[in-house]
Amino acid sequence: MLERLQRQAAAAGGALYVLNGNHETMNVAGNYRYATAGADLEMAAWKRWRQLGQRLKDSCSSCPQDTASAAAASIDAASAADTAAASSSGRGARQFNPLREAALRPGGPITRRFFAPHPVVLQVGSTLFVHGGVLPSHVEYGLDNINSETREWLMGGADRPSQKRAPPPKFLRGADAVVWAREYSARDESRCDCDTLQQVLGSLPGAKRMVVGHTIQDRGINSACDGRVLRVDVGLSKGCGNGDVQVLEIQQDGQHIVRLAEGQAPQVISGLHQQQQQQQQQQQQQQQLEGKQQQAMLQPMQEK
Repeated sequence: MLERLQRQAAAAGGALYVLNGNHETMNVAGNYRYATAGADLEMAAWKRWRQLGQRLKDSCSSCPQDTASAAAASIDAASAADTAAASSSGRGARQFNPLREAALRPGGPITRRFFAPHPVVLQVGSTLFVHGGVLPSHVEYGLDNINSETREWLMGGADRPSQKRAPPPKFLRGADAVVWAREYSARDESRCDCDTLQQVLGSLPGAKRMVVGHTIQDRGINSACDGRVLRVDVGLSKGCGNGDVQVLEIQQDGQHIVRLAEGQAPQVISGLHQQQQQQQQQQQQQQQLEGKQQQAMLQPMQEK
């Protein structure tokens, strides 16, 4: 569906970008702790469809060869039968599902087809998009390096099905990873590291704000650090909050930023318009304060 939308967007003169986050990298790294028995059933069904597709390709002499044929062969060589995958139960059994292992390892067919083409960090105009958060160490390492080395890892690099799985790059692991960081996502805005955020944005030419996900926001899409970070994870999945659909709309490269939700009027959450409103409120408060001060000065004179 997303690839179809990408083609439609390009045909209309626009673009649709898809970013990888921690759940994509977890699966490729072999961490399946969020996998369910239902997902194992889907993997078994996917294997059957892939085998059918490969047989059709093999019968067509003029069809292009699958560039991931080696990875596809690992699917056929998976030691467990479909019934074993379908009957998996318990966390340990799901952790080592050989079908998922073969399909989602670095260089695996699903990894190459659906994950590898996408970046983990993307700047569009003055807005930086990332799943977790960009920290100074990431800027120092280079965002282009992060994207290119992530893609190399996802594509398999020197890793082959017969060899030990290649670990993910360091910037994809741990609490400070670009897909795991939460420095700008605390529900309590006072706990957000706004100074670090400003340092990061100031180090990237043209960057004025960052859009992050990863940490569910109970109050929906919102901003922090004077609009320099926009937090968009509404817990949409039924397994993680089952939140209502919301959309962040950035107009005129950040001059007007609104939150859209079904059945609700657009809510301004950041941008030039909001800044003007805040300035007007500050001016009104200042005028009210000055008025009170003048009254306080005039009162003694009137009493005399």
